[in-house]
Amino acid sequence: MVNVKRTCPVFSVAVFLVGGVSPVFGLVHERGYGEPVGLLGKRLVFTTWAMVRPGQPDWQDDQGKSIFARKDVKAGPFEAHWKNIDAPWGIRLVAEPAQRVYPVITIDTPWEKGGDGLDVKTLLVKEGKYRLWGSCRAGPCYWESTDAMTWTRPQLGLIEFEGSKDNNLIPSLPGVVWVDPVGTPEERYKAVNNGDYDPKLFESYKTRRPFSQMALELDPGRVHAVFGFTSPDGFQWKQIEEPLSVEVSDTAITAYHDITLKKYVIYTRTYMVPPRAGNQPLRHERWHQFAPRRAIGRTESDNFRQFPLSQVVVETSPTCPPPTPGIPPATRRFPECRRDT
Repeated sequence: MVNVKRTCPVFSVAVFLVGGVSPVFGLVHERGYGEPVGLLGKRLVFTTWAMVRPGQPDWQDDQGKSIFARKDVKAGPFEAHWKNIDAPWGIRLVAEPAQRVYPVITIDTPWEKGGDGLDVKTLLVKEGKYRLWGSCRAGPCYWESTDAMTWTRPQLGLIEFEGSKDNNLIPSLPGVVWVDPVGTPEERYKAVNNGDYDPKLFESYKTRRPFSQMALELDPGRVHAVFGFTSPDGFQWKQIEEPLSVEVSDTAITAYHDITLKKYVIYTRTYMVPPRAGNQPLRHERWHQFAPRRAIGRTESDNFRQFPLSQVVVETSPTCPPPTPGIPPATRRFPECRRDT
């Protein structure tokens, strides 16, 4: 926990208790749960009051000794004094307004000019520098920076453009890039994305992994699936041959290795899809492939090769009505139900 103590009328000091004795109770916590809490980094951003100690209520006598719930002490209203130990005060959490800095990366190379501009996919901080993956007119690109304001284009020598490999183009970018802290050097970088699975291979897949497929999801000539990708450097990517799971998902799929759970976690762009009625014909029109109400799904596994079907964790309210034809989303009723599609 964080014990916040007032030092002057305006400022406060946050003290991080990373080991040893809790100052409130004087107890050593060697195992289990409670203070001191192990922080997941050297810097903690306060977005809620969750990690600020709320204080400990207590009744004390004139000598400052706790007599809270003491059966052996008879204390009346003048012998006991209410006190809140280590209660924070004089502080507040404030959300700083966002500031737009534009442009961060100027388009001034031949392989970037033209098209629809730059499309940024992933920003990571690794080895003391900012690393940025995205796309430009000629294909996937990679940039670096030491301050996130001034960006350079490393000469990677991987892709030829107009007779030269002196550029920051990379062969492919399968999705949102992330670093696996427990991955082998050959698979240090990973990404997850949706794709199509060979229907012929799907028949064998159903037998081996019956719980990693969406029921009756097979579409004529197409099987929707979630695939994993690995790379030693974030530039040269290899697709894992078999899908991580067979389900409908689209747009940006994000994943990471949770150091607390010691598992891989994937967040998908899923749909609110119940099992299809077995006695009804399968409709092949696009809008009958899956339910059009999109949602956010989550799945986890200790093996980056196999995941169970993602479970819906964020969905639209069941009270949200279908969109009204001819009325733009921003002007519809039910503000909590507005959407762009």
